[in-house]
Amino acid sequence: MPNFEGLYAYPACQEAEEFWLITSGMEFFADSEFFYFGDFVGEDLDLPYGWQRYDWYFVRRGEAGGLEFLNWSAEEGVGEEPGPAAWSGILPRTTDDLGPEWNVSTYAPCAFVPAPFSFLHGETVNFLRDLAPASDQCQQPSAACFEALFGAVDRHADGELNTAELSRLFRVLLHLGLAAQDEDEGPATEAALTALTANLAAAPLIATALIASYDYDGSDALSYDEVAGELVGGNAVLLQTETSFGAQARGAAATAGEALRGLLPLLRQTVE
Repeated sequence: MPNFEGLYAYPACQEAEEFWLITSGMEFFADSEFFYFGDFVGEDLDLPYGWQRYDWYFVRRGEAGGLEFLNWSAEEGVGEEPGPAAWSGILPRTTDDLGPEWNVSTYAPCAFVPAPFSFLHGETVNFLRDLAPASDQCQQPSAACFEALFGAVDRHADGELNTAELSRLFRVLLHLGLAAQDEDEGPATEAALTALTANLAAAPLIATALIASYDYDGSDALSYDEVAGELVGGNAVLLQTETSFGAQARGAAATAGEALRGLLPLLRQTVE
């Protein structure tokens, strides 16, 4: 199956109207109105010209490392959408001058999240990209998988998760929890910004509570052994949702916990 992993923007990185991150079997998309996060799994179809079908659209590698995005414009009322058996006979060799039955977009590769989107989505996109090296290690539950996941959170690479690193983790998980609530449309950007801002203060409170509860060696951080030990014992420290800091913190932690369950389904098994 083709590898489309990367960060892309339409129509260009410097003048982005939307961006699209594809990484480790997941996708994160955002434009000015909404964003979403979900699985990115292609259908097992033998299609020509490098096309790969994903649910209701097609993708292939374009020029200069970009992506071509193509879908049947059913919303325009231009005939009925062909069935799976017909796609191989009508998919275009080139996307130049396509008829009204097709919608096509060309995404350019980007090194960073485009400026219009970096404030709201930049931290989450960078976190997902940090997780990418762990994907090979996490094909099966293993200690190596957990080590890779721990390393993605451990920004200082010192073997411990401090308050800032745990706060970042919970901000990202809250963000992903909102994005994954409705994969068909995603949450409205304005509403999500309000929710994230309202819960911004909850992240360090949760991080502080976790360290206070599980920092057995008194280092003011959570070591690999402390986190792994609690996971093995069935008390999943990174999924902790009950704190002593009120409803706002508990709600943020619950949303983050749901996102973590969806994002890292192997977390418990990796250290067992």
